[in-house]
Amino acid sequence: MFFLRYPDLKERKIIGNRVTLDRWIKKGKFPAPVHLGDNTVAWTVPEVEAWVREKIAERDSVTSPADQKGQPGDGAPQLPNGHNNVGSGAA
Repeated sequence: MFFLRYPDLKERKIIGNRVTLDRWIKKGKFPAPVHLGDNTVAWTVPEVEAWVREKIAERDSVTSPADQKGQPGDGAPQLPNGHNNVGSGAA
């Protein structure tokens, strides 16, 4: 089994600083580290990879505002008949 230490996480742009990492761990938003020694912690590669996949899935499950362009309630101006002028060619 392979481990990632804090510098590895930072190098891979998974985390930016230790304070955020500690906060995520305390809130259960990031896997807890494995204690390898008195002053040494690391994370297993499979757990970190699973966390990354979870974040990607969360991102992909949210409909982006661009996907709703021109839909009622999207902030586009509404005409009196309940339609908007997005994509209608109207100026």
